[in-house]
Amino acid sequence: MSIEIMRRRQSIRTYDSQNISETHLQLIKDYIEREANFIGPFGRKGRVELVQVNNNVTV
Repeated sequence: MSIEIMRRRQSIRTYDSQNISETHLQLIKDYIEREANFIGPFGRKGRVELVQVNNNVTV
């Protein structure tokens, strides 16, 4: 797979429509904020976005 294809790659998931608790949401946000959690094996940083949705529609 070429580098250009990897740069354009996206992974989009749809899950259960049940809401998560504020506590769990905060734990996820805290994890995402720590850059060290997304450093790959070659020293590059991955990017993660938390996107809120209602009824499988982005808010």
